[in-house]
Amino acid sequence: MDIHLLHRLPINLRIIMIRNYTIGFISSILLTAAGFALIWGHAASHHQFPSHTVLFWGILLVAILQLVVQMRYFLHIGRSSTLRDIVMLALAAAIVLLIVGGSLWIMANLQSSHEIPYKNNEVSVQASQD
Repeated sequence: MDIHLLHRLPINLRIIMIRNYTIGFISSILLTAAGFALIWGHAASHHQFPSHTVLFWGILLVAILQLVVQMRYFLHIGRSSTLRDIVMLALAAAIVLLIVGGSLWIMANLQSSHEIPYKNNEVSVQASQD
C-alpha cells in the first residue's frame, strides 16, 4: 500500500496494519538473532556445541520460520491469497532455483577443470630432484 494513502484508511485499519508490520519486524529481528546465536555459539565452543547435525537442523528451522514470517507479514501471502499470488511466488522460486542451481553447476565445472592431478606425490618428488 502506498504510504500516501495510509491517512485515508479508517483508524482501526491503520492500527492493524502498523501492528502487523511491527510483529513482522520484531519476529524477523528475533529469528535473525537466533540464527546468529546458533552460529556464534557453535564457533565459540570450537565446533563442539551444538553438534553439526543440530546446528544444521536449527538453522534450517530458523530459515523456514523466517520465510514464513516474510511471506505472511511483508508479502501478505496468507490464507486469503489469490491464485495469482501463488503463481507469482512459484515463478519467483523457480527463477531463484535456476540461478542458484546454475551457479553451483558452473562452479563445480570450473573446479573440476582447474584441479591439478597428483599421483603418489610425483610433483613434489620431481621438484625436489631438480
